Amino acid sequence: MSLHLPPREQMGYTYDALKTYMPEMVEVLIDCVRNPAFLDWEVNEQVASEGEGRDRRSCKQSSGFAFRGSFHSAGYSGALANPLIAPESAINRLNSSILEEFIAENYTASRIVLAASGVDHDELVSIAEPLLSDLPKVARIDEPKSVYTGVSDFQQKTHLAVAFEVPGGWLKEKDAMTLTVLQMLVGGGGSFSAGGPGKGMYSRLYRRVLNEFQQIESFSAFNSVYNNTGIFGIHATTVELDRAKASTKSAVLMNLGIKNGSIRRYWAPDLDLWLEVFLPPEHPDLIVVST
Repeated sequence: MSLHLPPREQMGYTYDALKTYMPEMVEVLIDCVRNPAFLDWEVNEQVASEGEGRDRRSCKQSSGFAFRGSFHSAGYSGALANPLIAPESAINRLNSSILEEFIAENYTASRIVLAASGVDHDELVSIAEPLLSDLPKVARIDEPKSVYTGVSDFQQKTHLAVAFEVPGGWLKEKDAMTLTVLQMLVGGGGSFSAGGPGKGMYSRLYRRVLNEFQQIESFSAFNSVYNNTGIFGIHATTVELDRAKASTKSAVLMNLGIKNGSIRRYWAPDLDLWLEVFLPPEHPDLIVVST
């Protein structure tokens, strides 16, 4: 069981267990979401350790993490331009009251999706309904949209990114799915990457860049899709595109079998899609989906 915070816009609680334990799993998961205990001493201890904690230091030292933050701050104005790492001054202001207010404001029926894989949908609904039926039904307010500005940002280290906006984001589901296939098609990575021999060997960036130019440490495609916008850009041919589609399907199925993988890597973006794209802002109800 874990709490996962994707880069932006969503947070998710995930639980992996045998199918026979689904009733207990759903009950424990919902209890963690709805009844968190924010003890003052615990919150203060975590705030003190988080200021210069190991996770924050590793994120600051990670070139990839810094890169993702910089191209968002350069490309957008508004919420999507905010830093991925909260400033220490903001962390030091946190206390149990602020956390409780955040839960009360955001954990409402219109903002929550309960999703499961490998279960019977009717059984899931029958278990979850009595545990969630009393959630506050509050209509979502209109939130200001981030605007793609496309300016430049330069740093001391050599990092080069060329990105293109994909207007609409998840509102244009077909375009968003195309980005997923393009990500698999282009591939890329570092001069050394985990996963065993042959990882990415058929992708364009491995064959045409990393294998040809030894001085390049890493070279990869990226895409970020949000509710109203997204960024990416590439060209594909028919033969490679068919392989990319098959690779995308394979990756999704493979991650459904990896612990914490299915919801964290593939479901989390889709949950926000269900909430904010296919439902009107005034929709007050919680959604339950399963596969």
